[in-house]
Amino acid sequence: MIPEFNNAFLADIAFSYKKRRKSLKHRTSKMSCVKSYNNTSENRNECEEIFELTVETPGASKRAVFQLHAWEDRWVWVDGRQSISKQGWLWEWTHEGRFIGDGGGRQLIEALEKSISLSPSFSDHPYQAQITGVWKPILASGPVALR
Repeated sequence: MIPEFNNAFLADIAFSYKKRRKSLKHRTSKMSCVKSYNNTSENRNECEEIFELTVETPGASKRAVFQLHAWEDRWVWVDGRQSISKQGWLWEWTHEGRFIGDGGGRQLIEALEKSISLSPSFSDHPYQAQITGVWKPILASGPVALR
């Protein structure tokens, strides 16, 4: 079941996920979509909603986990990684920033789908730079200090 959100941005992401869930299901072995809360003030009744989507790709040796977390203020955190039993991470990738895309939730879900397709679970080509290339145009990371 897909949770309902009061925030328009998060509701749009949830709606877009609902529309693409069947397509994602064919490329993943496990999916989880939840709503969590972050208490951002001293008032216990004022909690910020957070959209959290986790998908796992199939396969025992090439299983990867992708996560997308989005906050009400349009901050988005995406993460992909594949572990090796008792050895750590075979590969990992994380990107975050303020969503600046004009496609709304649809654009975020499409970017997640493209990231899954580019991962080593589905191909053997260099992936980290390509996955970053998917997210960089739609997530503003802010100023970076020059050295």
